[in-house]
Amino acid sequence: MKRVKTGVLGLDELVEGGIPEGMIIAVAGGPGTGKSIFCTQFLWQGLKDGEKVLYVTFDGEEIASSLKEQAKQFGMDLSNKNCRIISFSAEEADEVLAKIKELVKKEKYSRLILDSISMLNTYQGTPRIVAVRPADFETAEILRKKTRLNMSEVREIGPTTLVIVEDYEGSPTSDKVAEFAADGVIKLGINDAIGTRSMRLIKMRETKHPLKPLNIEIRANGIELLPTK
Repeated sequence: MKRVKTGVLGLDELVEGGIPEGMIIAVAGGPGTGKSIFCTQFLWQGLKDGEKVLYVTFDGEEIASSLKEQAKQFGMDLSNKNCRIISFSAEEADEVLAKIKELVKKEKYSRLILDSISMLNTYQGTPRIVAVRPADFETAEILRKKTRLNMSEVREIGPTTLVIVEDYEGSPTSDKVAEFAADGVIKLGINDAIGTRSMRLIKMRETKHPLKPLNIEIRANGIELLPTK
């Protein structure tokens, strides 16, 4: 099986050389856990390997310059003809996946970041919710079905894909469903009590991997796994 390097120092050795090509991996965690840094490293590794990479967001056009500036802080240059960062508006949400598929087919992108699945679901046509209460059951079920459908469509697009999901108490129901639908889940966390960061490989299809939490740090070149004691 062909595998795709993540660009995260110390990680590829733990997943048999990298992520299986063509799979969808959910990069999960709460705010500030390093999800965007992880995804930027993934893009940067692709650029170093001569690939074409695509980052899709709903955060507005300013996200492109913001991501590039953040990347520069870690020695990564996303101002590259093989890297495209595109932001879709809420009004475009219903056509987003079709547009991505068209872009990938035309430009031959091999790596894709979708930031994020909850924003895509929220902007697609129907009611928006942040947390689920008993009274919201019908709406939550609609979001679950929408998530499963969207994840299936993302899989058909083809590239090795990282989908950013919010995973914390009160996070969107759709993100939890996305984790189940993904081929792999990498969860990033912060232990505020002792001031440490962690990574857990919750699942990775067709790959042997450790299940215990791994200690990580955000250093000069991005996220790095710390040696196990």
